[in-house]
Amino acid sequence: PNHCLDLVVMPHTLEFARDAHRTLREVERVLVPEGRAVIFGFNPASLWGLRQRLPRCEPFLPSSGEFIGYWRLRDWLRLLSFEVEGGRFGCYAPPLTAPRWLERFGWMDRLGDRWWPVLGAVYSIVVVKRVRGMRLVGLARDTRRRAVAGPAVVTNRQPHEHPRLRVERAETLEEEA
Repeated sequence: PNHCLDLVVMPHTLEFARDAHRTLREVERVLVPEGRAVIFGFNPASLWGLRQRLPRCEPFLPSSGEFIGYWRLRDWLRLLSFEVEGGRFGCYAPPLTAPRWLERFGWMDRLGDRWWPVLGAVYSIVVVKRVRGMRLVGLARDTRRRAVAGPAVVTNRQPHEHPRLRVERAETLEEEA
């Protein structure tokens, strides 16, 4: 059905889809207006992407995937009337498997977000589906008639006064006189 989901999470879905454009069009079709999609992908402009393209190196990532660049994906999403709400990169260390070497390059993960933010091996994008000409009016109100409170019956019109208060008032009146 159309317009039935509020959130779609796509962990590395576009890289392994037969047709990434068609997959994004399907996401656009099933999302409600103002619905969100969270997309995760491998960045081809990273050390990991570079290792994938080197002929002498064994692929570090699955070789069957077509890795889509962050900026290219943003352009595709704009064409489908999605608005990018946020994006993040991560995993800046080189693609190594030995714990000793990963420890040596740990400083790259700590500083990568600041010094080379778009060169992380993975990225995430949060997008919102925007529908032009649509105005959100607020919550749908329940149209059933609510019970109305009736008038209250008053049984004692004399103000109630605590006996202790009466004694204190009498003492203050005597002092004033």
